Amino acid sequence: MEQGKKLCEKAFWLLLLASPLLDMINGIWTYLRCGGDGGMLSSLDIKDIPGMSPSFLLRVAFLLVMGLYVLLCRNWRAVGMFAAIGVTWCGTVAYEYLRGAEFSLRADVQYIVRFCYCLLVLVVYFTMLKEGDGPARKRRVDQVLCLSLLVLGLGVLIPYILGMGFFTYADPLGYRGSRGFFYAGNDITAVMMLLLPVVLAGWMGREKGRGGRFCWLQAVSAGLGFVALLIIGTKTAFLAAGVTLAVLAGYSLLRGFRARSWAAGRQLLIVLAIVLAVLCLMMLICETSPITTIWKSLSATSRYIEIADTETVIFSGRTSYLEQALEQFRQTLPVSALVGIGRGSQGHIIEMDPVEVLVYYGLLGALTMLWLYVLQGVRVILDLFRAFSLEALACAVSLGLCASYCVLAGHVLFSVTAGFYFAFMIAYARAFCSSKGRDKTTLL
Repeated sequence: MEQGKKLCEKAFWLLLLASPLLDMINGIWTYLRCGGDGGMLSSLDIKDIPGMSPSFLLRVAFLLVMGLYVLLCRNWRAVGMFAAIGVTWCGTVAYEYLRGAEFSLRADVQYIVRFCYCLLVLVVYFTMLKEGDGPARKRRVDQVLCLSLLVLGLGVLIPYILGMGFFTYADPLGYRGSRGFFYAGNDITAVMMLLLPVVLAGWMGREKGRGGRFCWLQAVSAGLGFVALLIIGTKTAFLAAGVTLAVLAGYSLLRGFRARSWAAGRQLLIVLAIVLAVLCLMMLICETSPITTIWKSLSATSRYIEIADTETVIFSGRTSYLEQALEQFRQTLPVSALVGIGRGSQGHIIEMDPVEVLVYYGLLGALTMLWLYVLQGVRVILDLFRAFSLEALACAVSLGLCASYCVLAGHVLFSVTAGFYFAFMIAYARAFCSSKGRDKTTLL
């Protein structure tokens, strides 16, 4: 049994390392299938959305391995949690068929499987991270996160330099931004907002003379991450870059005045110098200046704020899908209050994850599916105040940004890309930033 657990853990390290590459492979596969021949494609060019991509098949395999790992660890509480989710889901599906609603079982199965995949990531990686040599394991994880951010940044910037990949936006305000070879702009934005604060904090908190080349790789990865967010050019990408910079700059200033130590501030200035150097280099070699691209995205965002009402600016039109779902929800009360109306009854998702859970699966679904996320989020906040540190602050910024994104824009809890990293960062924060100590920290 122990040998089986060790083999599973090796597979999980491989998954953590390979996840950015899987998403890039999926994007390149989509790009080629949709006629990419060396130019830029937009969402309007994607007529046939690929189904069974290579990355999807690999993640299904890892889903089975994670389920086996939970059984090998005899984590019966986790098994009970997933059993409760399964029973609740079956109740929702049964009710939809009994009332004779038009219902897509395939859409609902895909939806709930993606959710369980991300929740399994939280359970499995927390179990793996809290065991063994804490400091050594943390260094290993930090190296993987740094490499992941580096791959993601290059996955956006290299296609931009080559004039390839996907536009971020294609709407009446024009073609603008670039998400590189990543198919889903929401996913890549969410992942980068999760990784950037933690990698940047690792660089800012390094001790002088220690860390060597890896620390400098953290600086380069953080710099490329900032530039990539600006090139992606979504409202959320700008917000993530701005909040990360503001909070960690505020920390470095406060530490400088209180402890008379300006090391963190100097480290942050080095990253900003890397950002400036990368932008200058891109201006020399790119056909379209990155400054022009960033300005175009900012101008479109400003124009969008001017012509749209507050609700549309915040929710980007998602409330129309919410209204449609709520109308069906109200028609089937009071049963829908308990079991919801099912994802399979909807042509479009609402794109606000907690609201989706409540509307699609009712109060029972919200209770069984969301309680672990809420519990661990509260614990991360409590740990920040009980044992304040730069790393704990970075985790709070990372998770706070993504949790807000989850509520306002969705595509997190039900995304095998963004949801994977969101769950992993919760596990990371609980395993390494807990005020109670790693050995006493529990998940369920």
